[in-house]
Amino acid sequence: MFKNFILTTFAFLMLLLVVPAPADAQSAPPPSDFFQLKKRNRTVKNYFKGSYIRFWFDNGQWVEGTIVKIARDSLWLNEQRIQLVPQGFGTVIDTVTYGAYKLHYKDIYAIPREKEGFSYIKDGTLVQIGSAGYILLNIINGLGKDSPPLFGSENGPKLAIATGVFLLGTLWHYLHRSELRIGKKYSIEYIHSN
Repeated sequence: MFKNFILTTFAFLMLLLVVPAPADAQSAPPPSDFFQLKKRNRTVKNYFKGSYIRFWFDNGQWVEGTIVKIARDSLWLNEQRIQLVPQGFGTVIDTVTYGAYKLHYKDIYAIPREKEGFSYIKDGTLVQIGSAGYILLNIINGLGKDSPPLFGSENGPKLAIATGVFLLGTLWHYLHRSELRIGKKYSIEYIHSN
């Protein structure tokens, strides 16, 4: 048994040595142009021919599809939408294709933010939940027989602070964007490769 394993492994390694490798890099296909999404000077994502891209067009419309071609500062996009389509006994995920058209990369206004773990911490949701829980617990405890008045001098400031923290979390949630806007912080660069 062990002898067969060694012979099989040896035969496989000899086969790898016999199979010719490409002679040089010229046999590989030439590289194509591509776009880079950058945050200041750091590359966040690259978009090549065949990549799926979703972005906010400068006219306010969200566009998504597959990049068919990239050349001379432009991209040809085969617009597609992946969506649920109703059928007789439920729904099915289907891809609807609308056709291809040419866009200039400067017409991209924003790109959606990638899904992040623990995003509820970054967008203020956790602050809202915590302060709302404190307010609710404080009100429930204040309804007891031996408790001080709900909005009295002892309990009123605590409820006011908790309400202020809730409003701060709401403002934080409102200001947190779900997209990366192209401008000062984020940019898209066209990379021409020869």
